[in-house]
Amino acid sequence: MYPVRTQRSVPADALALRELAAQRQSHWLSVAFAWAGGLVGCLSVLILVAGVNQASTLPRAARPGVGPGFSESATATFGAMLFGGGFACLAFVLVGLALLHARKRLRTLAFAVPAVVGAVLLVTVSHWAPR
Repeated sequence: MYPVRTQRSVPADALALRELAAQRQSHWLSVAFAWAGGLVGCLSVLILVAGVNQASTLPRAARPGVGPGFSESATATFGAMLFGGGFACLAFVLVGLALLHARKRLRTLAFAVPAVVGAVLLVTVSHWAPR
């Protein structure tokens, strides 16, 4: 008869290979989330600046009979702030996920700089936007 095994043993080399594969996957997740966060942060800055710039060319007079009396300029500025802020928040979430998997945290945190710039521009839009 064949010997009966009660427990299957895994060689130490196989465990080391599994651990190495998990580290590589974690590294690639970190890189992908960091780059995605940086690109989405740049997109938030672009949306905010372009939207406010476009709003400066629109009429400032209230539209008669439409809504609560906001001008087209105010509506465009609000839309730019809403979408730019949303993309900045998404960028922060993506960089946060990258930080969960990162070994080089300072390098990964550098990808959050565009999102921070977008958030600062969002908060200070009343100071730099043309009136």
